[in-house]
Amino acid sequence: MSVEAAEAARDAYDNGHHDTAVTRAYYAMFNAARAWLRHLGRPIDGKHGAIIGDFGRMVVGQGLVGPDIGRAFNRMRESRNDADYGESNFTKQEVLTMVEKAESLVDLALGELSAKTITVAQPRARSAKERAEHASKAAMASLFVRAASARGLDVPGDVEERLFSEAAQADLEDLIIALADIDDVRDAVEQRLGRPQPKT
Repeated sequence: MSVEAAEAARDAYDNGHHDTAVTRAYYAMFNAARAWLRHLGRPIDGKHGAIIGDFGRMVVGQGLVGPDIGRAFNRMRESRNDADYGESNFTKQEVLTMVEKAESLVDLALGELSAKTITVAQPRARSAKERAEHASKAAMASLFVRAASARGLDVPGDVEERLFSEAAQADLEDLIIALADIDDVRDAVEQRLGRPQPKT
């Protein structure tokens, strides 16, 4: 999942969708950090802040990655919130730096997990059409979250990631069209995906 998110971040950046690139870059880092912590034996069912804090203590603090990666991960959570809720004013260079930091962490995590004899499947190269569809899906998930937030709806932190990873493009289109009639974002997403998740 972290590899997919990193690829989606790069594709979104290349296509000028900077807010989407920031969101995908954050989730690339978040998923890489969760995989690393799982490997270290840390339960990974905590909230985002807990994952970031544990990553700082157990990975950055032990010198497994440089402090620049740790600082970037800390900043990325706030940047993702700004991108999701329409308060961003990132420069192109800032977005590129975030995407590159995410790619670096994903590469470091894959290298560490591979070195510990954990098999990491290498994704096949995507075609140009698949990359475009991937970037479009990421942009639509981000659009839904921003539009729901603009309507004043409560948007749980896991919604965008679930939509990106689980929803079909048609599901995203239907949710965006139906947004004016949605009162509870989590319920609407769970009904659309057909796989209710416990509320946190």
